[in-house]
Amino acid sequence: MKHYISLIPLILLIYGSACKQTSSSVQPENTELTEKEIVDQEIAKHQSKWKGITPYSIDFNVRVLSNTEFAIDVTVIPDDGSYILSQNCEGDFLGKFSIVFPENTFITERGALAETPETGTIYEPFSKTHTKAITSKTVCTQNYTINSEEDFSTSGKVQFVIEPKCTMEQHPFELKMENGVLAMMVLDTEDE
Repeated sequence: MKHYISLIPLILLIYGSACKQTSSSVQPENTELTEKEIVDQEIAKHQSKWKGITPYSIDFNVRVLSNTEFAIDVTVIPDDGSYILSQNCEGDFLGKFSIVFPENTFITERGALAETPETGTIYEPFSKTHTKAITSKTVCTQNYTINSEEDFSTSGKVQFVIEPKCTMEQHPFELKMENGVLAMMVLDTEDE
């Protein structure tokens, strides 16, 4: 009898484990996901895959065009399979490539942002539309007019969403005019 009693807990343990496995595989009948839930799952999957990885390279340059004009050139190179929505794409997308300055009296944006080479059109799976995107080495150039003859300093940033990682990337910088010399210093994101 003693021998059988010691086997009963083992049998109950095995039976209990089998019941737990069976009950956990039972799915509720209505498992249809909304379109938003599907997109959210895709975004989470991509963010997890890309965690800790920067799937692009970026470089900054400031060019003086005249005593009152300059240009900021930003060269971006997305890795294979990655892309950035163009500033020139149609639609109300969040996270298009942009160069942003706070409101100030020192400089004024002049003209539209130029992309060289001109961006192509891709199928954007999250919005399910065709749109312009940066998929290979592209130089994004924005011209500015200098409104001040005095020394000045202002902050700015380049920002965009890198896809399919689906994260807002921000690269802060400082633009400084000192003794007639214009300089740009790229800051670490912690310095922002």
